[in-house]
Amino acid sequence: MKLPGGKKLDARAASTRAIGRAAKQARQASKPATKRGRRVSKEDARAGAALGKALRALGVKDGKVTVVAGLAGHRARVKIEVGVEALGLLAKAIKAR
Repeated sequence: MKLPGGKKLDARAASTRAIGRAAKQARQASKPATKRGRRVSKEDARAGAALGKALRALGVKDGKVTVVAGLAGHRARVKIEVGVEALGLLAKAIKAR
């Protein structure tokens, strides 16, 4: 078996570790790594972080703001977890944004 670096590997005589390294080299040389899946834009992530910061500034300590990737071709979604007693503060934090 010929490796990307030009070396040859005898698969029958090679150790398991050597075969593993050779396979890794072949995978790395065959194609560049591609980013898969959907991502959250930096702008959307910053908006979510700002909302979380505003909630904490208003005294909501157990609130949680999570920004997740939206459907293909759409912007991200925001998941907000706060206690019922903090709904008024959540509205204030959203308006302050």
